[in-house]
Amino acid sequence: MDLRWALRAREDIIDIAEFYEPVAAGLADSLLDKIAEAPLILLDHPNLGTPAGRGRYRKWTVRGTPFVLIYRVRGSYIEIARVRHAASDWRPRS
Repeated sequence: MDLRWALRAREDIIDIAEFYEPVAAGLADSLLDKIAEAPLILLDHPNLGTPAGRGRYRKWTVRGTPFVLIYRVRGSYIEIARVRHAASDWRPRS
């Protein structure tokens, strides 16, 4: 199984980096490392996340951060659709 990051998820990551970089030296890098590592377990266990909203999306918490990954299994790969702050309205609309 492969892992793919949707354009919206990649844009979310850029937004996270831009927001947290001025807050503290190294904070953005630390968060981005955790975000990159978080979905690796899903490659072996794609249904670990809890269902998110209606449809085929699931949610996976990024440990040690305030973020969740919104993802779905699409045939032979997992697509990370969004990277959202857990306190935001992260639920997919579909």
